[in-house]
Amino acid sequence: MNYHRDLVPALTKKARDTVTKYLSVPKLAERDFSFCCVTPALFSVMESITFDDEHDCIVTTDCIYHSLVDTLEYYKLTKKVRVHVVETPPNATQDTIFEAFQASLDELRKDTGVVVKLAVFDHISSKPSVVFPARRMCEFCRILGIPTLVDAAHVPGTLRERDISVEDLGPTFYAVTFHKWCNALRPTGGLWVNRAEIEER
Repeated sequence: MNYHRDLVPALTKKARDTVTKYLSVPKLAERDFSFCCVTPALFSVMESITFDDEHDCIVTTDCIYHSLVDTLEYYKLTKKVRVHVVETPPNATQDTIFEAFQASLDELRKDTGVVVKLAVFDHISSKPSVVFPARRMCEFCRILGIPTLVDAAHVPGTLRERDISVEDLGPTFYAVTFHKWCNALRPTGGLWVNRAEIEER
């Protein structure tokens, strides 16, 4: 009982404090950061999107974490949602990744029957390890009015603290794991929600 009553809450608080500091989450905005496992977080984001018909589309890349692949497959089967996959160029750079993403979205928008409901991509992919230009991708989607879900499972412990601010990155949703990097219990994580963007929508 001591473990569950004393140790677990202490580890959870430590992990939350560590990650909110790491992501530069302002004190007043900590309410927008929920403490939850990543897979339920991904599903909660998907459930918040209204998919009306088979013309609705989710845009993603070919370098996403397997849990995200499974989640998208589930929605393809159950909601009949179209998933458009952007290929990551060989020997990818930040510029070539963004150019491929931008060109793919521009091409999709030419099809008047398609409505892009969500863009989903990793900040740092698992296999292979590629750092995506998340800030530029989020900004481009925001201009087009497309919500973004960034899977940042591999960000804590990889990017330097001064290189990341979740508000500056500008995603609609930003999911992280704690157990890999913050000595938290497996499988814990968190979900940043851009409340201001959602209220604006």
